[in-house]
Amino acid sequence: MNENLITKINGIVLGTLFLACCMSKSDPSESYNSPCEPSSKKEVAPGVFWSYYKCDTLYRSKQSINVVELDLSINQWELDIASSDSALFTIDKFTKDDDVHVALNGTFFNMENGGSSEYTRVDHQLICKTDKGKYEIYREEAAISVSDRGDVQVIQRKYDWKNGGDYEDVLAAGPLLLFEGQINLFVQDSFNLMRHPRSAFGTTKKGKVIMVTVDGRTTQAAGMTIPELAGLMRELGCESAVNLDGGGSTSLWIKNEGKDGVVNYPSDNGIYDHQGLRPMANAVVIRSL
Repeated sequence: MNENLITKINGIVLGTLFLACCMSKSDPSESYNSPCEPSSKKEVAPGVFWSYYKCDTLYRSKQSINVVELDLSINQWELDIASSDSALFTIDKFTKDDDVHVALNGTFFNMENGGSSEYTRVDHQLICKTDKGKYEIYREEAAISVSDRGDVQVIQRKYDWKNGGDYEDVLAAGPLLLFEGQINLFVQDSFNLMRHPRSAFGTTKKGKVIMVTVDGRTTQAAGMTIPELAGLMRELGCESAVNLDGGGSTSLWIKNEGKDGVVNYPSDNGIYDHQGLRPMANAVVIRSL
């Protein structure tokens, strides 16, 4: 990973994280931080950087964090949404095409019947409508959008996603973590204020994409609250960012890395290893052109 991004995560300061925590009125002492050096960093493909952080004191807790940074100015990559309207697949099953180099789990889904529970559009085609009443409305207050030209944004919901612009791909999720540099205000409930494994997606002012997994639910990794995740994404340089499905769904796959490509520690089996993958309905993938 480049030095600027490393400096940012090492430079998480008390004031910034205090603000993130106070917006949800959680304990400000949770914002305590000491420098966290990457355990490993690697350019896994031209313009695609992967770093792993194993921290013992970030937010006064043990943290296991994977960060993928994609430079879209290198015109050999595109961001894509892979989705199924019924069947569920583990993250590695979304990577069978040779042109897929990175895959991050996507948005919330119906665990019984399959399919996304949040608005999903792929190649201008509606894959799933919002399953109204399934989750709190804030879990769909933002979306990852990809234009026909390949421009990637985190957008806010405006009334209904069908009025949200003529994007090729739209994957709705939430809560919105950051928008135009400002940390969001969060509902004070257990989903937001308890620590869980988390996945997040963000964009920077310079047009880069940041994909993050935070492991949790083990003694080796505490997970994060939503305010903590928002603070982390801002310190990683994100201008806007959205929370994706987390918990047992949190999973990150990188071609030719980790255990059969899985680089984080999915928690669905309750063990700190790479085997606890949960079947899911969608993923965010980086493809080569």
